[in-house]
Amino acid sequence: MAPMIQGVAAVTLSAASGFIRTDRCILYTVFRCSSLSFCRRLTYSAVRDCDSSYRERLRCGFANGNVDDAVALFHQMVMSSPLPSILDFNNLLSTISKMERYDIVISLCKRIELLTVSHDLCTLNILINCFCRSGQVVIGFSVLGKIMKLGYEPTDVTFNTIINGFCIRGNISAALDLMERMLDVGRKPNVVAFTTVIKELCLQSRIHEAVTLLDRMAEKGCQPNIITYGAIINGICKLGDSSLALNLIKKMEEKHMMVDVVIYSMIINRLCKCGKIDGALNVFSKMDDRGVAPDVVTYTVLINGLCSSNRWNDASRLLKNMVERKIMPNVVTFTGLINYFIKERKFLEAEELYEKMIQRGLVPNTVTYTSLIDGLCMQNCVDEARQMFDSMVTKGCFPNVVTFGALINGYCKSDRADEGLLGEVQKLVRDMKEGGCLLNDRIYNTIIRGHLRHGSTSDVIELIREMRRCGFSADASTTSMIVDMLIDGQLDKGFLDLLS
Repeated sequence: MAPMIQGVAAVTLSAASGFIRTDRCILYTVFRCSSLSFCRRLTYSAVRDCDSSYRERLRCGFANGNVDDAVALFHQMVMSSPLPSILDFNNLLSTISKMERYDIVISLCKRIELLTVSHDLCTLNILINCFCRSGQVVIGFSVLGKIMKLGYEPTDVTFNTIINGFCIRGNISAALDLMERMLDVGRKPNVVAFTTVIKELCLQSRIHEAVTLLDRMAEKGCQPNIITYGAIINGICKLGDSSLALNLIKKMEEKHMMVDVVIYSMIINRLCKCGKIDGALNVFSKMDDRGVAPDVVTYTVLINGLCSSNRWNDASRLLKNMVERKIMPNVVTFTGLINYFIKERKFLEAEELYEKMIQRGLVPNTVTYTSLIDGLCMQNCVDEARQMFDSMVTKGCFPNVVTFGALINGYCKSDRADEGLLGEVQKLVRDMKEGGCLLNDRIYNTIIRGHLRHGSTSDVIELIREMRRCGFSADASTTSMIVDMLIDGQLDKGFLDLLS
């Protein structure tokens, strides 16, 4: 361990003397316990618990994670004679840390030091954890200098905590470097440290490095658990490598590890998105053979995958099987089906599903309403679409840019589009802007084409200028329409300058 400590010492010892930074507001809170209620509570506590020690109160814990009670106990402890041991203080600091009040722990550690109660290794590990958890990993790392200055030897817990802190800050390079140093001197990061680094690598799409670390983890005698595999399989699936994910599942099975429904669902979802529906169905069947019951997420992703491949009969069969197994479809299941039915112009089926959804007491979400509004507009039922739009707002479900775009598109493409409907479009645009929902290039182009169809050239000029100020440009359909109208003499050649 000595070479590693020497390598770190040069960086850390200079900062060790000032390793704790306190905030006056936090210290005031600690000393006064937030308010004068501390004094009342302490007096009451002394009468009520005159025969009970602070150790008994520590054993009893604090109801509902009440940090004020914990700080009140700290004040009772510091007024005790003789002072409690550092072990008792560590017990309290650990409890407050679990409440995720890291700022309070850091301040109390400073107060303990002022009482001339020496920190031990456990105290300093708690302190490192609090600095790391609160995003102050550099200060946490400097506490390592304090540990060495006091003559303690950092434990695996110390280094694992700092590794986790670097990952919290997204500094994966520092975490990997510290892990390598540990391995070089024969120290072994635990499964939590390995899993944390693997998860961070996956978040940064460094999947091959994560897989390499997974193999090295096993070589060093630290066996990955289901959380480790789950993190890396999730990263692999997001990257789109279903084959590698399936290979990892095979490795898990070879090690007699139970693959859970979450991991199976990830694989099925990725296979569906890659268009490998038969592969997804095979994995689904394998789940049943292994005794792993699919849940609503598994069924939903597979049903959506079948719909996207136009395998409507298989999707209907799977939906029936889902209900037979007492797994009730949720709003995501129904919305996915409704969306696919509308894309296939199966409007009657979409309406029937919507009715079933309401009958089951499920509340449609923004995506559900958007799909239905789009379907109504596709049937040229813009009045009904507007009614549904108003209904969703009344029910507290607020439209997004896609919802607005669907209704605007319906108005602009309507067979009976006239100045009245274009006026409705202007109202919708105003509502969007007032609600902080910005127009995108698709909506601008849709409105421009709508105005061009009805000869509102002055409005078109202003719209194109506004669109360009927002950083958007005319798409292929808009450009083609303008060129055709220029050739037919319906527009002035000055429109070409607007597009350039």
